[in-house]
Amino acid sequence: MIREKTRRLVALSWAFLMLILTLGLAGCNSGAISLKPGEQTIVTRIVYDRNGHDPVSGLPNAMQGGKGAKDNKVPVHITTTKDGKQYFKLSFDGYTNVNYDEHIFPGRGPDGSDIDVSETATTVIEPFEVRGEIDGEIEPIQIKIHYTYESAETGVLIDEDIMLHGTGIFQWKKYLGQLELHVQWNYVLNAPNYHGTSISQGNVETNQYYIFELPDNVVNQEGVLTSSKIATRADRDAGETGVTIPEALAIILIGGGAALAGAGAGGNGSGGGNGGASGGDDGGKKGKRSRFKMCLKKEFGDAIRYNAQPVTVYARIVEITPEGEEIDRPDLSAALEMFSGGGLKVESTAMAGNYMGALVCAESVSGGKNPDTGVLSIRFSGEGGSFQNDVSFRLVGDAYIHFPERGKELTPTTYMLYGDKGNYEVPIELCDFIMPPQEVRLELPGDQPF
Repeated sequence: MIREKTRRLVALSWAFLMLILTLGLAGCNSGAISLKPGEQTIVTRIVYDRNGHDPVSGLPNAMQGGKGAKDNKVPVHITTTKDGKQYFKLSFDGYTNVNYDEHIFPGRGPDGSDIDVSETATTVIEPFEVRGEIDGEIEPIQIKIHYTYESAETGVLIDEDIMLHGTGIFQWKKYLGQLELHVQWNYVLNAPNYHGTSISQGNVETNQYYIFELPDNVVNQEGVLTSSKIATRADRDAGETGVTIPEALAIILIGGGAALAGAGAGGNGSGGGNGGASGGDDGGKKGKRSRFKMCLKKEFGDAIRYNAQPVTVYARIVEITPEGEEIDRPDLSAALEMFSGGGLKVESTAMAGNYMGALVCAESVSGGKNPDTGVLSIRFSGEGGSFQNDVSFRLVGDAYIHFPERGKELTPTTYMLYGDKGNYEVPIELCDFIMPPQEVRLELPGDQPF
């Protein structure tokens, strides 16, 4: 009896079936991609495998990082501009994809031995990126790979470097809750010994598309921002200001249970002792979630002076219950990071009471133009991502008074008529003052009769 033992990692027909099945999967709602200007990251999952002979068919495994269709996580970095356009970037590490087809014919040899015509295709894929506009064209892709194809019977048939070229579109299918990458690949395969294989030789063109959906742990949540970065300007006055952490992001970073009403650590609300949702008659508020904000506190304005003593900046996380009560969360504030986003030096970061504090200064560089803006970055990170506020400060030198109107001698001169009993105004500009002067006194030189 002649038996043929065939083992394929994933047959092509199953790959098409998987593609069809994924069309019925709703990974997220239509609000998953924020339309607000800024940056965000959505963690997706490429949901099907294909591991065939040709060079292109190993790319889904590379995108999955070898973790398979269930456990892979593919971050999609999205930038939304002020005019509403959205651009994406996908980054993938290098990967070696091996496809082995076992074909053994027992007892088919002349002497009754087995005949082994098994085949192995190996694609060594270098790191690559895919970027472009959402619901628009992608930038041309180039992926360098090394491709080998060998048979147990005849040895190595193909061994060469290939440059894949790809063009296509990237679509956000709101009604399906998924992202789709459609690519037309083309490459040149010399393959001098390709005869007897299923590999195409010469100029090869093939169309592929790849479906990304949300991981199971964030399906059906309101929004899927796992990383968010905002840019703000320091307030001109001393004191404390705050920015709200998006609710969907807070749920991911802090956890759904911790965000329920009455969950504040150290709070004096009437919630249960376990820190969960408040019990009893809560006036219809049971199950409502708290909001969270990131606060910044300082004892100066919006300017930091070059080469001066460091100033102290504080940050904390505050929970706001559905009733409007603000609860300090030092347990969350302890996770805050404070670092320079450019132009500043940040050091001695440590908890001070309920705040995370840091010393911040600006150091000038001789022989070059020093920036007039510095950025202090404050980041809160949780298990599922991060929220970051980049706060801009003015960077100034020594304070001085500028007189816009000058006389012939280029000095602040105002001509007056003696005895006219009139009022004369001298415009001045206060430059590079960290805080508005509380008192300004003008002294006239010499024995002036005015």
